[in-house]
Amino acid sequence: GVCPLVYSQARLTGTVRNIDEWGLEEVSVYVLSTNGTVVGRDNGTDWAGNFLISGLAPGTYVVYAVPAYHNQDFGGSYAPTYYGSSSFAGATRITLAAGETRSGLNMIVS
Repeated sequence: GVCPLVYSQARLTGTVRNIDEWGLEEVSVYVLSTNGTVVGRDNGTDWAGNFLISGLAPGTYVVYAVPAYHNQDFGGSYAPTYYGSSSFAGATRITLAAGETRSGLNMIVS
């Protein structure tokens, strides 16, 4: 028989905030492959804007944040954004090794 490929899963953690540094709740955070396919997602940021995405294979990824609603209390609506850019093409690529936890992915939506 052939042994299946076994890898130690990687994780990404960070926060989503507005330009005034307020954490944004219920933002959907996605991990995309470099061809744009969704390979992982968070269940929505917590009250402070924190997210955790686990179960990722080693590889290179793009992170995308989509605010779930428009928070009128803190300046109105927020546009979806990529980590490091407002566009997929300009987004920062993140390469994860097997078992790696990459923290500090802090995203600002405006």
